[in-house]
Amino acid sequence: MGRRQKNNVDYFPFICKEGETTKYVENTYGNDGFATWVKILRALAITDFHFLDLSNRKKLMTLCSTCKVSEDFLMKFLSDLAEFKEIDSELWVKKIVWSDQFIESIEDAYAKRTNDIIKREELIHMLKGFRTRKSRKRRSKGPGNTQSILDNTIVKNNKVKDIKEEETKEEETKLITADVWPSFLDFWNKYDKDVGKTKAEKIWQTIQQDAREKIMQHLDHYALKDKQYRKDPERYLKNETWNDEVIITPPHNVTDKRQQQNNDLKSNFAKKIVSGNNSK
Repeated sequence: MGRRQKNNVDYFPFICKEGETTKYVENTYGNDGFATWVKILRALAITDFHFLDLSNRKKLMTLCSTCKVSEDFLMKFLSDLAEFKEIDSELWVKKIVWSDQFIESIEDAYAKRTNDIIKREELIHMLKGFRTRKSRKRRSKGPGNTQSILDNTIVKNNKVKDIKEEETKEEETKLITADVWPSFLDFWNKYDKDVGKTKAEKIWQTIQQDAREKIMQHLDHYALKDKQYRKDPERYLKNETWNDEVIITPPHNVTDKRQQQNNDLKSNFAKKIVSGNNSK
């Protein structure tokens, strides 16, 4: 049975001379930053194929625990390292930690191995599910050969990828269907004038959240108007009527009733005067 090929290292060289990145890390993050960087390099050394997939929540939490820092600290720290090109900025967008400089520094450890150290292009293919890794010298038979190891890794990565995609779809669905107040139906039901619903909804989708909340406050008074005095919902939204002062005219029946009361008072007063004159 062939010996299983090793795709990690037990040590890595540490450059004593301080560079620009080291000075920035120490000045910005202090000893915590320096220790975090060393522990990240150690994690890259002992991890198969020398990359860290921090899009995996469990791995992110584990690395935070190892470095004894918060998630916010770690993510900002790694983003700064990407700016200094200590880690690959394009892969970091996908939350993959990969360092070409680190790979170059440990390349000698693979000199006597039957497999080459992984390169950036091979990593990208592997993450996408392509089976492109090949042995540099010889391929031993049995479960320990390079292709078998790679096949198992790819299958495992594909399963993880499928799970992450399903979780992402579920989260997106939750965001899309989230009941954010006020919704268009909240507005429509409160406005209570069933005219031009489709056009009104299209305009509603273009209105910012703070304006939507202001609309609902405005309707507390505006919706008290008789429907015949309210604008159609589409015009109300299009003209930004919620910014106008609300003037409510009393209904005709209220006005007529008050007028009748005034007339009755005048009539009774006139009768009293006439009655007083007749008694004299």
